[in-house]
Amino acid sequence: MEILTQKRTVLKNNIRNFNLYSIGFLFISLAIWFLMPIVGIFPLLVFVQLNLLKSDNLSKNIVFLNNLVLILVVLTVCIFLTSYTIYSDLVYYVQTYEQLGHLNPLDATLSYGTGTEFIPFFIAYIVYNLTNGSVYHYLFINALIINTLVVFVISKRLSSKYYPILLIVVFSTPFYYFQVPIIRHSLSNTFLMAAIAFIESSGVSFFAYLFLALFSHFSNIINIGILLFLKISKNKFKSITLNNKAKKSIQIITKFAILIIFISAVIFVCFSGGISLTIILPLINLFNLNESSSFMAENKLSNYDTYGDMVGGSLFDKIFFLFMQITIFISLIKTKDIIIFKRKDLALIIIFSIQIISYISGVISLVNWRIYYFLISMHGLFYIPIMKNIIPKNVFWNYIIVILVAGIITYNLSLFFRGLIGGWIVAPEHIFFNGRPLEMTVFDYIEFFINATPNR
Repeated sequence: MEILTQKRTVLKNNIRNFNLYSIGFLFISLAIWFLMPIVGIFPLLVFVQLNLLKSDNLSKNIVFLNNLVLILVVLTVCIFLTSYTIYSDLVYYVQTYEQLGHLNPLDATLSYGTGTEFIPFFIAYIVYNLTNGSVYHYLFINALIINTLVVFVISKRLSSKYYPILLIVVFSTPFYYFQVPIIRHSLSNTFLMAAIAFIESSGVSFFAYLFLALFSHFSNIINIGILLFLKISKNKFKSITLNNKAKKSIQIITKFAILIIFISAVIFVCFSGGISLTIILPLINLFNLNESSSFMAENKLSNYDTYGDMVGGSLFDKIFFLFMQITIFISLIKTKDIIIFKRKDLALIIIFSIQIISYISGVISLVNWRIYYFLISMHGLFYIPIMKNIIPKNVFWNYIIVILVAGIITYNLSLFFRGLIGGWIVAPEHIFFNGRPLEMTVFDYIEFFINATPNR
């Protein structure tokens, strides 16, 4: 009895000490957030993750505090996104939006795109009439819809325990902040992920989000078909049986992928990023009989090099990213006789596979990068199937996955901060806060939001 009492006392002391450290970490995170809000969102998400790891049964106060922190994160990201200098496709969206005073949603839809992707324009029509045609609020509401769904619906429903880690990967991905100039595509991707989050439960919500995804942008029509197939098939795809030969093949492929990552790291150390992507052009030419296609491929690879120079990237960046993604994908397949999948996990794995193939095709061919925008902007959400099992178990393979995810976060943050220092993300023409994002404090964010004029 005395030993039991001592154990309880030690446990209470550990919890008390953890709470003290947690509060201290929260104050440090808030201090960073006050000085540089877009940077401060990352320690704030770490704080939420620490709370989730502390106990499976969180008190109402902790749940409230976590949600309050998440609201700060969402608002910070939304205000940051709306500081984007209007450019590219956004010019056409804004022009159409400004005409809504004498257009109905159908006419606005027919004036741009295929004429059937009406959801973004219907949202614009509502915002226009509620805000007296404010362009700023049009951008803000779209950002609010996307980021609220990502934080409070998608990530939480897919992984209630580890969603802050996934959000760190998402928000540290430079291409995630490209959502503003391609609003329709971004809305469609977000609605599709929300549908995946509801595929196991609510039929109404699932089909509603599929409807929104389809009529926001038709680019996801194949993914929507996959989700419908998995939903209708019900229990047919719950388990997959592997024989010994299949398990051995998976193990060999996994080891090979890890070896490639190691070799890539050696290349990076030895050459310090001085390799041009055009060195793979002869290989591409073997499959390109058309001379003009070869010329276009060379230009595309040169553009990759140019972008790599701007952000301090290199051939290693592409190899590191691609093979780390492939290795994480392979790790989704557990080497047991019976593999139990939920439909949402299967959906993530299948769509992830399609995106990986599209990414490879896009690097070496003339395929438009938008077909794999899902992967390069929201790839953090695809790690959900493995994040559920890797942290509590003391298994060597789990440590490998932790290292890989940590590597992806480090890689993302390095590119993200390189861009922020230059005042832009993804490319120099994509400017935020007039090229001074790291100089803006939380008070500057508030002032920027308040002073946003209706005709911005």
